[in-house]
Amino acid sequence: MDHSKRFNVTRTILATLTTVVLLAACMSKPAETDLTGVWMREQEVLPDSTIVTYPNEMGQSFYKVYSADGTYYFVYMQRQGDKEHLFPQHTTTWKVRDGRYIEGGVTMDATIHSADSMTVRWQGATETWRRITDSERDHIAEVSRVEMIQQAKDMEAFLLALSHKEYAWRMTLLWWAIGAAVVIALFFAIYGWLMRKKKKEIEQRLHEIEQRNQLMPKKVADARAEVVADFFNSDYYVALRQRIQDTGRLSPDDWQKMEEALRPVYPDFATTLRSFRLSDVEFQVSLLLKLRIPLKDISTVMCKDASTISSIRSRSYQKVFHKKGGSRDWDDFIATL
Repeated sequence: MDHSKRFNVTRTILATLTTVVLLAACMSKPAETDLTGVWMREQEVLPDSTIVTYPNEMGQSFYKVYSADGTYYFVYMQRQGDKEHLFPQHTTTWKVRDGRYIEGGVTMDATIHSADSMTVRWQGATETWRRITDSERDHIAEVSRVEMIQQAKDMEAFLLALSHKEYAWRMTLLWWAIGAAVVIALFFAIYGWLMRKKKKEIEQRLHEIEQRNQLMPKKVADARAEVVADFFNSDYYVALRQRIQDTGRLSPDDWQKMEEALRPVYPDFATTLRSFRLSDVEFQVSLLLKLRIPLKDISTVMCKDASTISSIRSRSYQKVFHKKGGSRDWDDFIATL
Protein backbone atom coordinates (compact mmCIF):
# COMPACT_ATOMS: atom_id res chain seq x y z
CA MET A 1 0.00 0.00 0.00
CA ASP A 2 1.60 3.37 -1.02
CA HIS A 3 1.55 6.40 1.25
CA SER A 4 -1.45 8.01 -0.48
CA LYS A 5 -3.60 4.93 0.22
CA ARG A 6 -2.43 4.79 3.82
CA PHE A 7 -3.16 8.49 4.16
CA ASN A 8 -6.80 7.86 3.21
CA VAL A 9 -7.38 4.87 5.50
CA THR A 10 -9.09 7.01 8.14
CA ARG A 11 -11.59 8.52 5.72
CA THR A 12 -12.30 5.13 4.15
CA ILE A 13 -12.98 3.45 7.51
CA LEU A 14 -15.13 6.32 8.76
CA ALA A 15 -17.13 6.38 5.52
CA THR A 16 -17.69 2.63 5.69
CA LEU A 17 -18.72 2.67 9.35
CA THR A 18 -21.04 5.61 8.67
CA THR A 19 -22.76 3.70 5.88
CA VAL A 20 -23.20 0.58 8.01
CA VAL A 21 -24.70 2.59 10.87
CA LEU A 22 -27.11 4.31 8.51
CA LEU A 23 -28.22 1.05 6.93
CA ALA A 24 -28.65 -0.60 10.32
CA ALA A 25 -30.83 2.31 11.44
CA CYS A 26 -33.21 1.67 8.55
CA MET A 27 -33.82 -2.05 9.02
CA SER A 28 -37.33 -1.67 10.49
CA LYS A 29 -40.25 -1.63 8.06
CA PRO A 30 -42.00 1.79 7.98
CA ALA A 31 -45.66 2.63 7.65
CA GLU A 32 -46.92 2.93 4.09
CA THR A 33 -46.99 6.74 4.25
CA ASP A 34 -43.50 6.93 5.74
CA LEU A 35 -40.31 7.30 3.65
CA THR A 36 -38.11 5.86 6.41
CA GLY A 37 -35.68 3.40 4.86
CA VAL A 38 -33.24 3.19 1.97
CA TRP A 39 -34.24 4.47 -1.49
CA MET A 40 -32.39 4.17 -4.79
CA ARG A 41 -32.50 6.61 -7.70
CA GLU A 42 -33.81 4.47 -10.55
CA GLN A 43 -34.03 7.03 -13.35
CA GLU A 44 -33.48 10.73 -14.03
CA VAL A 45 -34.94 12.73 -16.90
CA LEU A 46 -32.77 15.84 -17.40
CA PRO A 47 -34.13 19.21 -18.61
CA ASP A 48 -32.93 18.44 -22.15
CA SER A 49 -35.01 15.21 -22.07
CA THR A 50 -31.92 13.03 -21.69
CA ILE A 51 -32.81 9.91 -19.73
CA VAL A 52 -30.22 8.52 -17.31
CA THR A 53 -30.82 5.14 -15.70
CA TYR A 54 -28.99 3.86 -12.65
CA PRO A 55 -26.53 2.35 -12.14
CA ASN A 56 -25.31 4.72 -14.87
CA GLU A 57 -22.63 4.03 -17.46
CA MET A 58 -19.97 5.17 -14.98
CA GLY A 59 -21.08 2.42 -12.57
CA GLN A 60 -22.64 4.83 -10.05
CA SER A 61 -25.75 4.22 -7.96
CA PHE A 62 -27.28 6.86 -5.69
CA TYR A 63 -29.14 6.23 -2.43
CA LYS A 64 -31.08 8.26 0.11
CA VAL A 65 -31.25 6.84 3.62
CA TYR A 66 -34.26 8.35 5.39
CA SER A 67 -34.04 8.20 9.19
CA ALA A 68 -37.11 8.29 11.44
CA ASP A 69 -35.73 11.38 13.23
CA GLY A 70 -36.25 13.51 10.11
CA THR A 71 -32.69 13.26 8.81
CA TYR A 72 -31.65 11.80 5.49
CA TYR A 73 -28.21 10.78 4.26
CA PHE A 74 -27.14 10.85 0.61
CA VAL A 75 -24.79 8.01 -0.36
CA TYR A 76 -23.47 6.81 -3.68
CA MET A 77 -21.95 3.50 -4.70
CA GLN A 78 -19.16 3.45 -7.30
CA ARG A 79 -18.15 0.35 -9.24
CA GLN A 80 -14.44 0.22 -10.07
CA GLY A 81 -13.56 -2.88 -12.06
CA ASP A 82 -14.99 -5.86 -10.22
CA LYS A 83 -15.28 -3.99 -6.90
CA GLU A 84 -17.82 -1.57 -5.43
CA HIS A 85 -17.19 1.21 -2.91
CA LEU A 86 -19.61 3.30 -0.83
CA PHE A 87 -19.15 7.06 -0.34
CA PRO A 88 -21.40 9.01 2.11
CA GLN A 89 -21.90 12.50 0.62
CA HIS A 90 -24.08 14.81 2.72
CA THR A 91 -26.97 14.94 5.15
CA THR A 92 -30.00 17.19 5.54
CA THR A 93 -33.57 17.14 6.90
CA TRP A 94 -36.76 15.76 5.34
CA LYS A 95 -40.47 15.53 6.08
CA VAL A 96 -43.79 14.99 4.35
CA ARG A 97 -46.44 17.52 5.38
CA ASP A 98 -49.94 17.69 3.89
CA GLY A 99 -48.79 15.49 1.04
CA ARG A 100 -45.86 17.81 0.21
CA TYR A 101 -42.26 16.56 0.25
CA ILE A 102 -39.86 18.96 2.00
CA GLU A 103 -36.09 18.45 1.77
CA GLY A 104 -33.64 20.71 3.57
CA GLY A 105 -36.44 23.23 4.15
CA VAL A 106 -37.27 23.39 0.42
CA THR A 107 -40.69 22.15 -0.73
CA MET A 108 -40.32 20.01 -3.85
CA ASP A 109 -42.83 18.84 -6.42
CA ALA A 110 -43.01 15.18 -5.48
CA THR A 111 -45.49 12.37 -5.99
CA ILE A 112 -45.42 9.42 -3.58
CA HIS A 113 -46.97 6.68 -5.70
CA SER A 114 -46.80 3.99 -3.03
CA ALA A 115 -44.81 2.92 0.00
CA ASP A 116 -42.02 1.85 -2.40
CA SER A 117 -42.10 4.40 -5.24
CA MET A 118 -41.96 8.17 -5.64
CA THR A 119 -41.13 10.81 -8.24
CA VAL A 120 -39.37 14.10 -7.42
CA ARG A 121 -39.24 17.04 -9.82
CA TRP A 122 -36.55 19.59 -9.08
CA GLN A 123 -35.02 22.40 -11.20
CA GLY A 124 -36.25 20.98 -14.48
CA ALA A 125 -35.22 17.37 -13.84
CA THR A 126 -37.46 14.47 -12.87
CA GLU A 127 -36.06 11.76 -10.61
CA THR A 128 -37.70 8.39 -9.99
CA TRP A 129 -36.85 6.75 -6.65
CA ARG A 130 -37.84 3.35 -5.27
CA ARG A 131 -37.38 1.67 -1.91
CA ILE A 132 -34.71 -1.00 -2.22
CA THR A 133 -35.48 -4.66 -1.68
CA ASP A 134 -34.15 -6.77 1.18
CA SER A 135 -31.65 -8.44 -1.14
CA GLU A 136 -30.36 -5.07 -2.38
CA ARG A 137 -30.04 -3.83 1.21
CA ASP A 138 -28.11 -6.99 2.10
CA HIS A 139 -25.83 -6.36 -0.88
CA ILE A 140 -25.08 -2.81 0.27
CA ALA A 141 -24.35 -4.06 3.77
CA GLU A 142 -22.02 -6.69 2.30
CA VAL A 143 -20.13 -4.03 0.31
CA SER A 144 -19.68 -2.12 3.57
CA ARG A 145 -18.42 -5.19 5.39
CA VAL A 146 -15.92 -5.98 2.65
CA GLU A 147 -14.46 -2.47 2.97
CA MET A 148 -13.95 -2.80 6.72
CA ILE A 149 -10.60 -3.71 8.18
CA GLN A 150 -9.93 -7.46 8.37
CA GLN A 151 -9.90 -7.37 12.16
CA ALA A 152 -13.66 -6.97 12.12
CA LYS A 153 -13.97 -10.70 11.35
CA ASP A 154 -11.90 -11.51 14.38
CA MET A 155 -14.13 -9.27 16.48
CA GLU A 156 -17.23 -11.13 15.26
CA ALA A 157 -15.75 -14.49 16.23
CA PHE A 158 -14.73 -13.04 19.56
CA LEU A 159 -18.26 -11.83 20.28
CA LEU A 160 -19.71 -15.26 19.46
CA ALA A 161 -17.45 -16.81 22.09
CA LEU A 162 -18.62 -14.53 24.89
CA SER A 163 -21.55 -16.72 25.92
CA HIS A 164 -19.34 -19.78 26.36
CA LYS A 165 -16.78 -18.65 28.87
CA GLU A 166 -17.08 -15.50 30.94
CA TYR A 167 -13.58 -15.66 32.35
CA ALA A 168 -12.10 -16.08 28.89
CA TRP A 169 -14.20 -13.13 27.78
CA ARG A 170 -12.80 -10.89 30.50
CA MET A 171 -9.21 -11.87 29.72
CA THR A 172 -9.73 -11.49 26.00
CA LEU A 173 -11.37 -8.12 26.50
CA LEU A 174 -8.35 -7.00 28.50
CA TRP A 175 -6.02 -8.06 25.69
CA TRP A 176 -8.26 -6.35 23.16
CA ALA A 177 -8.12 -3.16 25.21
CA ILE A 178 -4.33 -3.36 25.37
CA GLY A 179 -4.12 -4.17 21.67
CA ALA A 180 -6.49 -1.34 20.82
CA ALA A 181 -4.40 1.11 22.81
CA VAL A 182 -1.26 -0.01 20.97
CA VAL A 183 -3.01 0.18 17.59
CA ILE A 184 -4.39 3.65 18.35
CA ALA A 185 -0.98 4.89 19.46
CA LEU A 186 0.62 3.39 16.35
CA PHE A 187 -2.10 4.86 14.16
CA PHE A 188 -1.58 8.39 15.48
CA ALA A 189 2.19 8.03 15.12
CA ILE A 190 1.82 6.91 11.48
CA TYR A 191 -0.84 9.52 10.83
CA GLY A 192 1.38 12.28 12.23
CA TRP A 193 4.28 11.10 10.08
CA LEU A 194 2.07 11.00 6.98
CA MET A 195 0.72 14.47 7.72
CA ARG A 196 4.23 15.89 8.02
CA LYS A 197 5.28 14.13 4.83
CA LYS A 198 2.17 15.29 3.01
CA LYS A 199 2.74 18.86 4.17
CA LYS A 200 6.27 18.78 2.71
CA GLU A 201 4.92 17.39 -0.56
CA ILE A 202 2.31 20.14 -0.77
CA GLU A 203 4.89 22.82 0.02
CA GLN A 204 7.12 21.43 -2.74
CA ARG A 205 4.18 21.36 -5.16
CA LEU A 206 3.28 24.97 -4.35
CA HIS A 207 6.89 26.00 -4.84
CA GLU A 208 6.95 24.31 -8.26
CA ILE A 209 3.75 26.12 -9.29
CA GLU A 210 5.19 29.46 -8.21
CA GLN A 211 8.47 28.77 -10.05
CA ARG A 212 6.64 27.69 -13.20
CA ASN A 213 4.52 30.84 -13.29
CA GLN A 214 7.49 33.13 -12.63
CA LEU A 215 9.86 31.52 -15.15
CA MET A 216 7.39 30.94 -17.98
CA PRO A 217 8.78 32.54 -21.22
CA LYS A 218 6.63 35.31 -22.71
CA LYS A 219 5.97 33.37 -25.91
CA VAL A 220 4.73 30.38 -23.91
CA ALA A 221 2.61 32.62 -21.69
CA ASP A 222 1.08 34.33 -24.77
CA ALA A 223 0.34 30.99 -26.44
CA ARG A 224 -1.26 29.68 -23.29
CA ALA A 225 -3.38 32.83 -22.96
CA GLU A 226 -4.61 32.28 -26.51
CA VAL A 227 -5.59 28.67 -25.75
CA VAL A 228 -7.42 29.81 -22.63
CA ALA A 229 -9.27 32.53 -24.57
CA ASP A 230 -10.31 30.03 -27.26
CA PHE A 231 -11.70 27.67 -24.62
CA PHE A 232 -13.79 30.31 -22.86
CA ASN A 233 -15.23 31.33 -26.22
CA SER A 234 -15.86 27.76 -27.40
CA ASP A 235 -19.31 26.37 -28.17
CA TYR A 236 -18.90 23.82 -25.37
CA TYR A 237 -18.21 26.46 -22.73
CA VAL A 238 -20.94 28.84 -23.92
CA ALA A 239 -23.48 25.97 -23.90
CA LEU A 240 -22.33 24.85 -20.43
CA ARG A 241 -22.74 28.34 -18.97
CA GLN A 242 -26.17 28.70 -20.54
CA ARG A 243 -27.34 25.32 -19.23
CA ILE A 244 -26.13 26.15 -15.70
CA GLN A 245 -27.93 29.49 -15.81
CA ASP A 246 -31.13 27.92 -17.17
CA THR A 247 -31.34 24.77 -15.03
CA GLY A 248 -28.78 25.01 -12.23
CA ARG A 249 -28.27 21.25 -12.60
CA LEU A 250 -25.29 19.09 -13.55
CA SER A 251 -25.39 15.34 -14.12
CA PRO A 252 -22.58 13.01 -12.93
CA ASP A 253 -21.43 12.78 -16.57
CA ASP A 254 -21.14 16.58 -16.77
CA TRP A 255 -18.51 16.65 -14.01
CA GLN A 256 -16.35 14.14 -15.87
CA LYS A 257 -16.75 16.02 -19.15
CA MET A 258 -15.84 19.34 -17.53
CA GLU A 259 -12.65 17.88 -16.12
CA GLU A 260 -11.77 16.38 -19.52
CA ALA A 261 -12.53 19.66 -21.31
CA LEU A 262 -10.19 21.58 -18.98
CA ARG A 263 -7.30 19.14 -19.41
CA PRO A 264 -5.99 20.54 -22.76
CA VAL A 265 -6.26 24.09 -21.40
CA TYR A 266 -4.88 23.54 -17.88
CA PRO A 267 -3.04 20.17 -18.11
CA ASP A 268 -1.95 20.06 -14.45
CA PHE A 269 -5.04 21.56 -12.83
CA ALA A 270 -7.01 18.44 -11.86
CA THR A 271 -3.90 16.40 -10.97
CA THR A 272 -2.55 19.17 -8.75
CA LEU A 273 -5.90 19.75 -7.09
CA ARG A 274 -6.43 16.04 -6.35
CA SER A 275 -2.96 15.81 -4.83
CA PHE A 276 -4.18 18.10 -2.04
CA ARG A 277 -6.68 15.42 -0.88
CA LEU A 278 -9.70 17.71 -1.14
CA SER A 279 -13.16 16.27 -0.59
CA ASP A 280 -15.44 15.71 -3.59
CA VAL A 281 -17.42 18.86 -2.74
CA GLU A 282 -14.26 20.96 -2.34
CA PHE A 283 -12.93 19.64 -5.66
CA GLN A 284 -16.20 20.36 -7.48
CA VAL A 285 -16.44 23.91 -6.14
CA SER A 286 -12.83 24.51 -7.21
CA LEU A 287 -13.56 23.07 -10.66
CA LEU A 288 -16.47 25.49 -11.10
CA LEU A 289 -14.27 28.37 -9.94
CA LYS A 290 -11.68 27.46 -12.58
CA LEU A 291 -14.47 27.44 -15.16
CA ARG A 292 -15.30 31.01 -14.08
CA ILE A 293 -18.81 30.10 -13.02
CA PRO A 294 -20.34 32.95 -10.94
CA LEU A 295 -20.66 32.27 -7.22
CA LYS A 296 -24.45 32.52 -7.29
CA ASP A 297 -24.57 29.80 -9.95
CA ILE A 298 -22.09 27.66 -7.97
CA SER A 299 -24.46 27.89 -4.98
CA THR A 300 -27.34 26.73 -7.16
CA VAL A 301 -25.42 23.85 -8.76
CA MET A 302 -24.09 22.62 -5.40
CA CYS A 303 -27.47 23.14 -3.67
CA LYS A 304 -25.78 25.16 -0.93
CA ASP A 305 -26.18 28.75 0.21
CA ALA A 306 -23.55 31.43 -0.41
CA SER A 307 -22.14 31.27 3.13
CA THR A 308 -21.55 27.52 2.83
CA ILE A 309 -19.75 27.96 -0.51
CA SER A 310 -17.59 30.63 1.13
CA SER A 311 -16.78 28.25 4.02
CA ILE A 312 -15.83 25.48 1.57
CA ARG A 313 -13.36 27.79 -0.18
CA SER A 314 -11.85 29.00 3.11
CA ARG A 315 -11.59 25.41 4.37
CA SER A 316 -9.86 24.34 1.15
CA TYR A 317 -7.28 27.11 1.58
CA GLN A 318 -6.59 26.12 5.19
CA LYS A 319 -6.30 22.44 4.22
CA VAL A 320 -3.68 23.17 1.54
CA PHE A 321 -1.69 26.00 3.15
CA HIS A 322 -2.12 24.94 6.81
CA LYS A 323 -3.06 28.46 7.82
CA LYS A 324 -6.23 30.52 7.96
CA GLY A 325 -7.32 32.30 4.81
CA GLY A 326 -10.40 33.81 3.25
CA SER A 327 -12.47 32.46 0.40
CA ARG A 328 -10.91 34.96 -2.00
CA ASP A 329 -7.44 33.67 -1.09
CA TRP A 330 -8.52 30.26 -2.41
CA ASP A 331 -10.02 31.88 -5.53
CA ASP A 332 -6.71 33.63 -6.22
CA PHE A 333 -4.82 30.37 -5.78
CA ILE A 334 -7.15 28.49 -8.14
CA ALA A 335 -6.51 31.19 -10.74
CA THR A 336 -2.76 30.38 -10.65
CA LEU A 337 -3.14 26.63 -11.30
